[in-house]
Amino acid sequence: MRKHRYVVWLFLALGGAFYGSGVSQTDDLAGLYRDNRILELEALRKNGSIAGEDWKMFTDALFEPDAETAAPKMIEAYSLSSDRALRAIIRERLSQFYAARGYYETAKRILSDDKFFQGVVALKAPQRTERKTAEPGSKSPKVSESGQIFGVQVGAYSSYENAERASQKYRQNYSNVLVLEKERPGSSLYVVVIGGYPSREAAAAVIEGIQKQFKVKGYIIQY
Repeated sequence: MRKHRYVVWLFLALGGAFYGSGVSQTDDLAGLYRDNRILELEALRKNGSIAGEDWKMFTDALFEPDAETAAPKMIEAYSLSSDRALRAIIRERLSQFYAARGYYETAKRILSDDKFFQGVVALKAPQRTERKTAEPGSKSPKVSESGQIFGVQVGAYSSYENAERASQKYRQNYSNVLVLEKERPGSSLYVVVIGGYPSREAAAAVIEGIQKQFKVKGYIIQY
């Protein structure tokens, strides 16, 4: 333990000389993260040695014990930053966030589909201005400060292809339709969700119309 603390202290002591040698701090911070040298990254954070607001925000979120609170903070850092390395790291972290909750298709699309990922960012990012709850054909709605999102599940399928096919009829009237993958024993379940609502009450306000229009039972979920 003493040896490890000495390494961290030496790293901090040499920090100024290192950053003056032609390597930017952002390059070094990304390197620490990629090398899994998290303790050193945390030491820099606690020491106040991280200069960029985007990296400060990310490292604060990285050591946030509640993942539900950390994810919106990371997205805010992503929206604020122009650092490609940091934005790539945050994208990976968000993919892991969804995978850990069983939304494997969402996790894969975050990494592979730029347009889909930007939609996730738009849904989760803290809103600067007031927005109305989504109506058919509207853009992404406001989400709660905690980053929680609610939706109306309108179908569940054993294959992604069938779920995507079924989702097309809902997309004729709603722009906020997602196909989410949930794990179950021995297989996956693909659920079609009309979602992105900031509260259970907001989702409840539209569920009756969805049920009448599409003749489906539908029920509210949080994701």
